[in-house]
Amino acid sequence: MNMGNMSMEEMNKTMSMKDRSQGFSDTKVYVLIKIIENKNHELLVSNGLNIPTGNISLHGISMGYDSRKTYGMQLGAGTYGWLPGITYTGNSRHLSWGVQATGIINCGVNSNGYSYGNNATATSWFSYRWNNWISSSLRAEGTTSGKMYGFDKEVSPYRTTDPMANSKNYGGQRVGAYLGVNFLIPKGKLKGNQFLVECGMPFYQNVMGIQMKTTQIINAGWQISF
Repeated sequence: MNMGNMSMEEMNKTMSMKDRSQGFSDTKVYVLIKIIENKNHELLVSNGLNIPTGNISLHGISMGYDSRKTYGMQLGAGTYGWLPGITYTGNSRHLSWGVQATGIINCGVNSNGYSYGNNATATSWFSYRWNNWISSSLRAEGTTSGKMYGFDKEVSPYRTTDPMANSKNYGGQRVGAYLGVNFLIPKGKLKGNQFLVECGMPFYQNVMGIQMKTTQIINAGWQISF
């Protein structure tokens, strides 16, 4: 195959690629401050710090060569970051609701020569409790990410054949809606265990450069309270 004479569109029609990364990501530490707390309402402010413990120099085999993985396959940001946030929640007998705004403000450029753009996320939800162990929820979420600054000299040479290797193909805005079901075990040996399954899809996407389109999102979680 003469890849040098192939366009990106032709390569997309004739090639498929798989990749994976595993390991520890960045460590996030938060301090939570309650501003308002009463029977039906709570206002919480959070301040967090992103500690760059995730590897940003992972290598792997791509197109038959050992090379550094692209930005999206690395495990961390490589920089410290400020993680501000504010959350309001309210509840009545069967209904609960809330809004939350969070951000990621990256500090400086990492050791490989680039920095992710700052990120802001806003989400709002309503939840209805059918009985003491099951509830359903409706949630909307919007995210905006700034452009990436700089580039990794080991990754950049592959930017013409792999969109994920081009630092200009990161950042943008997405808005999505989600439906969820929450299960809480109220008594017995598993008392306090909570399980959540949430499924959603974006209804607005405006990204920078060439990026994969998101078609569906599934979130699943397990929480223990004691």
